[in-house]
Amino acid sequence: MQEITLKTQKFTKNFDRTWHIRAFSFVAAIVLLVSCSSKRHFVLAVDTSGSMSIENDTIGKVKKSIPRLMETVRTGDTVTVLSFDEKTVISRTFEIKNDADKSLPVNEISSLAAKGNWTDMAAMVEALKSKSQELENQGGQVIIVVLTDGKDDPPPQKKRGRLDLSSLRDTENEEVKDYFIYYVSLGSLKDPALEGRLKQLSSDVRTVERTGKEMASGAGPAAVDETGVAAVSQDIEQRDIWKKIKDYAIQYGPIVGAVIGILLVCLLLIWLIGKFINRNKLEGDILYYESGINSPNKIPYNLGKLKASKMTIGSRHGVNLRIKQLGVPQDFSFRAKRVQGESVLKPTGHVNLIQFAKQKRPGVISSGDSFKLGNFKFEYTNGETK
Repeated sequence: MQEITLKTQKFTKNFDRTWHIRAFSFVAAIVLLVSCSSKRHFVLAVDTSGSMSIENDTIGKVKKSIPRLMETVRTGDTVTVLSFDEKTVISRTFEIKNDADKSLPVNEISSLAAKGNWTDMAAMVEALKSKSQELENQGGQVIIVVLTDGKDDPPPQKKRGRLDLSSLRDTENEEVKDYFIYYVSLGSLKDPALEGRLKQLSSDVRTVERTGKEMASGAGPAAVDETGVAAVSQDIEQRDIWKKIKDYAIQYGPIVGAVIGILLVCLLLIWLIGKFINRNKLEGDILYYESGINSPNKIPYNLGKLKASKMTIGSRHGVNLRIKQLGVPQDFSFRAKRVQGESVLKPTGHVNLIQFAKQKRPGVISSGDSFKLGNFKFEYTNGETK
């Protein structure tokens, strides 16, 4: 009967293991599905004022770094290129249908010339706001990357001092978006006014400054991230999946919560049923000795030390009471039970192989009963013999 006991234990363990595997597989499949299906809209705003070409050929370094950013773009995403100096120009939006399409925005940026005389940041931010809203309406995550080396310096006819942070809002209660915005400062100092304006567009703005550190990937082990674009690319890759999980949780959280709740209730019921089935604990002793021996030495086996509701007897490893010379290959299981307030043992398998010499009640082994299994005789006692 040990075979039945082992199968029950194995089923419980396999059930737990299967639950973890299936749960992990379910979450992984959902994450993969959402990752593959969620569209992203990249908006790349590139400063084309004259300072971008005068000092250290900053515009040239930006052009060289864009292919690294394109590595984060997936099939189905869109890329919009926006250039700005005294005026803001939005090129057409490129839909990335395959890897070859990634070269289209790269070529667009490569064609830009940094010849502008002024830098109108306010006009650029207004254009970003309008275009981002248009893209958001199509569904998906908006990711904005602003690359500039200077501060707000509009043409004389637009001079108005520092950027007016309140001018960006249509109303006081305008919703702050969840766009990913990266402000890549290519100059020696970042512009706090521009940073503040971008934070009015989104609650998630990250400022990246040039570090000169080696890139982790892209142009090779010796390549240096002279613009900060590689750092932006790595950050997008790292947090994009968490964004997908968050969106999935918001959309499907109630359903998943209900399923988990039902599973917890089922597990609780299984636990309560198990507690009920195993409510009785083994008590007393089993005395056993080899059959056919005069004045045998009866060996006691205390059942209470098991602190369990059932026990097994057999000749193989893994049983509670192992008797190598038992003479039968089967394992025998006995479960604790109470009959009229008395502790008894209930045989739960191979009952036909148990030969009773004395049995007080049919179907159970009471204190004082004796029986034979194979080459050995057994007596059960728990101090309640009558």
